[in-house]
Amino acid sequence: MFTESYYAVFPLHHRFHSRKTVELAELCEEPLIVHQAPCDTRKHIIEQMESLSHKPNIISKVAFGDFILGAVAAGMGITIIPELMAKNIGHLQLFALPITNFGRKRSISIATRSRKLGLQLYEFISTSVESPSTK
Repeated sequence: MFTESYYAVFPLHHRFHSRKTVELAELCEEPLIVHQAPCDTRKHIIEQMESLSHKPNIISKVAFGDFILGAVAAGMGITIIPELMAKNIGHLQLFALPITNFGRKRSISIATRSRKLGLQLYEFISTSVESPSTK
């Protein structure tokens, strides 16, 4: 259906507050909050940072049922999330910046048992939800 980029999420008082974008290398030393394994986003973060010869500074591994953005808002560290999630944090005391050189994107797909149902579902979603790549 669409692909999306990854964004870094920071508490409002962070030193990058006036920035428009951030590079992955700038995030390698930041205290990082990630979801527990298995998590594709966590895997991508580690792979991307290691490709820059850095080991991520993971300070907390949060269970999926817990609110990772709450830990960021509390000032515990930063996190990296997909664009769709990042575009919907305006009600929180956080800000998000696109990561200019994060080498991966996330793909969102649908699968159905029948072509007819797939086409109907795709049409419904396409007209109901604006994907991040079309903004």
